[in-house]
Amino acid sequence: SQISVSPGLMRQALLFNGKIMQGEMNRLALQLHGEGEVTRVQGDAVLAWNVETSERRSPTRLVGETASQLAGSETGAPLDRLLVIQFNQPQKDSFAVLVQMQTPLGAFPQSVDAIQMRPEGATRFAGTFRIVNDGAVRLEVAQASGLSQISPEQFPESASFRATGTQRFAYRFSSADFTLKIQADQILPEIGVSQVLAYNLGENELAVDAEIELDIREAPLRELLLNIPKGYAIAKLTASGMSDYFTGESPDHNGAELRIVYGQPVSDRQVIQLRLERNQSLGETNWTLPRIEVAKAKSVRGFVGISADSGFRLTAERTQSLTEIATAFFPRQLAGIQSAFRLSEPNWLATLRVERLPQTVQADAFHLFSIGEGIAYGSSVMNYVVSGAPVSAFRVELSDEYFNVEFTGKDIRNWEKTTNGFIVQLHTPVAGAYTLLATYERPFKPQGETLAFTGARPLDAQSESGHTIIISAYQFQVEPVDVSPGLLPLEPGEVPAEYRLFFDKPVLAAYRYSSRPFNLKLALSPLAQGDSLGQVVDRASLITHISKEGQALTDVHYLVKNRGNPNFRVTLPDGTQLWSATVNGAAVVPV
Repeated sequence: SQISVSPGLMRQALLFNGKIMQGEMNRLALQLHGEGEVTRVQGDAVLAWNVETSERRSPTRLVGETASQLAGSETGAPLDRLLVIQFNQPQKDSFAVLVQMQTPLGAFPQSVDAIQMRPEGATRFAGTFRIVNDGAVRLEVAQASGLSQISPEQFPESASFRATGTQRFAYRFSSADFTLKIQADQILPEIGVSQVLAYNLGENELAVDAEIELDIREAPLRELLLNIPKGYAIAKLTASGMSDYFTGESPDHNGAELRIVYGQPVSDRQVIQLRLERNQSLGETNWTLPRIEVAKAKSVRGFVGISADSGFRLTAERTQSLTEIATAFFPRQLAGIQSAFRLSEPNWLATLRVERLPQTVQADAFHLFSIGEGIAYGSSVMNYVVSGAPVSAFRVELSDEYFNVEFTGKDIRNWEKTTNGFIVQLHTPVAGAYTLLATYERPFKPQGETLAFTGARPLDAQSESGHTIIISAYQFQVEPVDVSPGLLPLEPGEVPAEYRLFFDKPVLAAYRYSSRPFNLKLALSPLAQGDSLGQVVDRASLITHISKEGQALTDVHYLVKNRGNPNFRVTLPDGTQLWSATVNGAAVVPV
């Protein structure tokens, strides 16, 4: 007989091998004692079978009965029954019958008696039992009177029995007077948790990124319960084999519960990626990190990393069950990380002090002016370095004498003119390095004028330094009119190499400054243009032919336009010069 215990059901299979010593048998009667029902009877000689209820109790059946069994008979439960098997022909030698039975079980833990089955009128009755578990069930043999335990390998294997389960107990009996009680309990999955938690403090939001690695042993897992902080929304949830998830309030009303339901039972290593967000600023000076806990986890270990947007400083004020480590040892790339810890207990605690840093802006500018005929084209490249609080808009001072002003940069939303310049709005606040380009134009008188070359000034910068370069493809006389003492004149060769890539025209003037404000006014006077040549050859014709004497004769005709020069000359290849006078402003010289 093999007894298999699974959640909610106990199955018992009995392979009955009979030997008839003398005479013949038309039927076999088996006495059943215990709760359960017969589901199937198989055998080559089986014709029909029936279960009959018997209220009679023999003294042998009372041996080893428990109080629960007696109570079951008093309440009307048919503990004693008779299984009658009718053979298809009289049996004279040996036969085999397979009987399958099952007993429903309640909630674990559960104590159950094995169904006892004995043949009526048997001269000798002996056999073996094997008890196995099926699924997440842990078994213990609470009582085994009249039985002797043997090694599971000594149990006679048969095709009718399927050896499943991780627990196996085997017993041998030699008489019908025995009692077998089994204690069954549910095996709870043993969960080991290794997690990496990344917390981020933003200007208007709080975020938690969790990568949880589960090590599931002992029993498979059908659903997982996570305790998450209250007030956070699930922005991302990824788990292999997950069919659905549900959220609700925790029983203690201190947080929320996240229940992950798997389509199939999972075991071994499982990874869950979770992102929680709260679209609300912290609004406090202290930030207590919310925990993400796996319910009923046996062991918890992992890492905690804390980052913040630019403009915030996070300092650990109180920690519990955390070991501070260098941020370089945090197992993930986390932008703006400020602190990192290693955790080894589930009840860890961390409180951080939040400080808003003052805003510091430094600028390095490059102003390039290209002088054309009656117009000056200007451009200012402003390289910002923002530390502390981020910047969402840049204020730029620009004189009203400039027009066609445009700004170019990353994430620029728009710009608008103010009383003394422009405000450039950004889509998202920026910190660190940022480059802003301003282009503009300014006309001037063609005969010359005094121009200011201060360029665009970043008003948000606490300190500013840079270069001003004036270039032109035309010849201008440059005279300083109002130049601040703080400006350092530069020779064209002293202009930094990285700036020389921006232009290829001659340098009229170059200056370097280390602070604002400064004045730079230069008087530009175009140089007088020289006269062009007085005569120009408009067309030339060369005709070569061979004479009768075999000589090559070439006739050259020039059409020369005279521009005020009454005479012109033509030089032959041998150096001879021919002179001629103009006729009606043009002349053709035959050579």
